[in-house]
Amino acid sequence: MPKSDFPIEYLEWLATNHQGKALAALPNLTDHLLMYSGSMLNLVGSYISDENIHWSLQNLPVDSITLTGVNPKWNKVLNKVAWSPTKLRVLMENDPSVITTFDNCEFSDVPILIRKEENSLKVLDGMHRMIAAIRDRVESIQAYVGEHSGEPKRVIEPHVVYDFIKVFG
Repeated sequence: MPKSDFPIEYLEWLATNHQGKALAALPNLTDHLLMYSGSMLNLVGSYISDENIHWSLQNLPVDSITLTGVNPKWNKVLNKVAWSPTKLRVLMENDPSVITTFDNCEFSDVPILIRKEENSLKVLDGMHRMIAAIRDRVESIQAYVGEHSGEPKRVIEPHVVYDFIKVFG
């Protein structure tokens, strides 16, 4: 955050200007996704850009999916239920105050993203929709499931390389 005497109007202009330049410099939507997911410290962009991941649209039982981390407040609750949709639903039923932790969750028909790891299906993107499905007692959810068909071929964003050079160069 800039000093309190820095003009907020200029900061808004500067951020919008840089956003426009960054988007114009990126050749495709995958690059946009890599930048956005990198800034949010999640792996969505890496999975989408990995050419050794095969994606298929599936209708999955909600209880067959392992929940994943989102933020410290949510993670505290999810850790209590061992990242299990079934156990979270039971906790919500037994302690309705838990539901307020997830007030901003809405279910929609937009598929979530799932990463398959050995015999486990883990939420990659869509935890808000997943939590809403659990709360609303939805039995199955549409998901794009990503499954490795070889060694991962992750893409490293240019800013990561730049940061390493800056720190260690």
